[in-house]
Amino acid sequence: MKVNGQLIATMSFENDSGWIEITGYLLEGDNTIELTDENGIENGWAYGFDLKRDDSIIWSDSCGMAGSVGCGYGDMTRGLVYRNIITLKLETVSPNHIDTKITLGPYDGYHRYYIHMSKDLDDTEKVKVNGRLTATMSFKQDSGWIEITGYLLEGDNTIELTNENGPDGVWAYVFELKQNDSIIWSDSCETPGSPGCRDDEIKRGVVYRAITLKLIPSTTTPEQAPTAKPASTQILTQTPISTPAQKAQSTNSVQKLPGVFLLIIGAFIVFWLFKKLKTPK
Repeated sequence: MKVNGQLIATMSFENDSGWIEITGYLLEGDNTIELTDENGIENGWAYGFDLKRDDSIIWSDSCGMAGSVGCGYGDMTRGLVYRNIITLKLETVSPNHIDTKITLGPYDGYHRYYIHMSKDLDDTEKVKVNGRLTATMSFKQDSGWIEITGYLLEGDNTIELTNENGPDGVWAYVFELKQNDSIIWSDSCETPGSPGCRDDEIKRGVVYRAITLKLIPSTTTPEQAPTAKPASTQILTQTPISTPAQKAQSTNSVQKLPGVFLLIIGAFIVFWLFKKLKTPK
């Protein structure tokens, strides 16, 4: 048996191979599987080939019965008696179609946006923002938080998230979108490193794609401190307005003026009389 030109298995002395897994040798698109049977030096020949996907046989071919009835009425031809090349086409899984609108906003310097990815080690996950490849994770299992703020624009943005199943076994994925410290969107299937998605499906190539995740900034802006209302127009006179205390103080000052004046006059009269009496005639 050869897969895509590579020899995978040879059976010479047994009459049943059991099931031989060829998953790791298949690629997305067209694959060729070459099956041959060469008759040995004794008696006739027979063959049986089966191709199984998961637990279902999807193709088979046989002639005669191994160990008893030979193919071609006991044909004794030596060497290559059977050769069949199967073209097995593996198409990309119909991607999950996600049409989710998320209000990001506001588009300003106060908010940051991040993508987190998680997958099986042999798989590949990618992030594209507005058609630009932002991150690729091939050999790690967890990306941590990847900031994509600088790739976003005011208005509609498209984020494309993909998971490509690698050559070994099943696949699983986790995608999350975070605004500042809050996760605002997420999608996942099983847990990377443990059970596979969709009952341990082993399809190759792109097995997940989010292609229409639209991020629409809010029309609101960050809260601003309330501005003071404009003061009403006032006409100011140059005469200061006195307070009650000031008025009382002013009134007391006015009331004290006559008494002081009388004391000064009285003192002047006493001084004059004293001087008059002492002066001789």
